[in-house]
Amino acid sequence: MITIYEENQRITKYRLEYSVNGVWKTLLNSTDTGRVKIHRFNRVWADKVRIVIESYKDTPSINEFAVYDERR
Repeated sequence: MITIYEENQRITKYRLEYSVNGVWKTLLNSTDTGRVKIHRFNRVWADKVRIVIESYKDTPSINEFAVYDERR
């Protein structure tokens, strides 16, 4: 699970990616415009995780970006 928290709703389109052995793979694409974004998905193993902001209303400001190993 990945959660993203913004103080103000600024990000309008983004994608989450993860890296395995130096290769970036898309986890999901989203147009969630809420202040709190929660994404649940099947477990993946990765070296790194990142957010790629594709569109926004004003300068993005992320207060929290959290990655969890949530049991289902």
